[in-house]
Amino acid sequence: MKTSRILLILTAALLLAAGQPATATAPPGSKPQLTDTESPAFRQALKRWQQLTPEQKELLRKRYRQFKQLPPERQQQIRKRLQWLRRLPPEKRRQLLKRFERFRRLPPEQKEKLRRLYRRFRSLPPEQRRELRKELRQLRNLPPEQRLQRRQELHRRYFNRPRRSHR
Repeated sequence: MKTSRILLILTAALLLAAGQPATATAPPGSKPQLTDTESPAFRQALKRWQQLTPEQKELLRKRYRQFKQLPPERQQQIRKRLQWLRRLPPEKRRQLLKRFERFRRLPPEQKEKLRRLYRRFRSLPPEQRRELRKELRQLRNLPPEQRLQRRQELHRRYFNRPRRSHR
């Protein structure tokens, strides 16, 4: 379900870009504004749409219908994430989409394992999360064998909390 939400966010990006008004309403006595269909943004979105295959268009229609069925507050959350994604530098955006694609291809069990790990990460106090992020960034500079060993150490330290016994 989470994957379909992420896919929904990504596929809705194209449709949302086309649906945004090109300009604000003109005050009385000012120059006439471009209509949505005359705007450069609309023309770009239309060109991208025309380059899609019929299957891609149908997928976007399906995702758009799903988006419109979401509660307004969820739609707003998705719009905010899309705005954040659009503001990312192109290289960061490519990296993020590459990671998402790699995640999407994982077997369901591995996806669930990563989701659980992420939930546990989010439950850590902010200071521990910052420290863990810092240590994970340092892993990039290690040789593969050391990286694996260090990752296991980090996992034990941050996530293997002693379990409470239920008596």
